[in-house]
Amino acid sequence: LSSLAYLLSLSLLKEYATLFNYSKHNIWQKLIATTYDGINKLADGKTDEAIKQFQWVKDHGVSTRTEYQISLSFLKRLSAK
Repeated sequence: LSSLAYLLSLSLLKEYATLFNYSKHNIWQKLIATTYDGINKLADGKTDEAIKQFQWVKDHGVSTRTEYQISLSFLKRLSAK
């Protein structure tokens, strides 16, 4: 991605995570928000906090959900470092 596209995608992810803001009423929204919050934390250099978010999704998510797969991918990639 170009720098502009990358920054735009991060901005959209932050808005998306904020929009759902860890809804207590809908587990699917919480899974989505937690995944994208983890991506934002990773982009901000907060690796340990990002890992916690991805681990939460792994522990509470459903393996058929896209967000679960994204979180698992990030966990694998970060543990390989």
